[in-house]
Amino acid sequence: MAGLYVRNYLANMVGDLVIILLNLFTPIEYFNEWQTFLLQGGGGRLLAIFILPTRLMVDEAQWILSTRTTSRRENGKQRAWN
Repeated sequence: MAGLYVRNYLANMVGDLVIILLNLFTPIEYFNEWQTFLLQGGGGRLLAIFILPTRLMVDEAQWILSTRTTSRRENGKQRAWN
């Protein structure tokens, strides 16, 4: 069980590092264009339409994978998949 938590922690750390690197190497003009699109072009609604379902799918996939991993162990023994 501890290995699962370590894996999730390391995955989050790698994700944070990727975001930091992307922020460092992305030109500022791109951010200005994106901000204009979101504020003036109604892109906020479009963004919410795509990000919310994506976030829900990722959360559900992570929950399914973590429950299957932890439910395979019972009293120190592995049991068959249900």
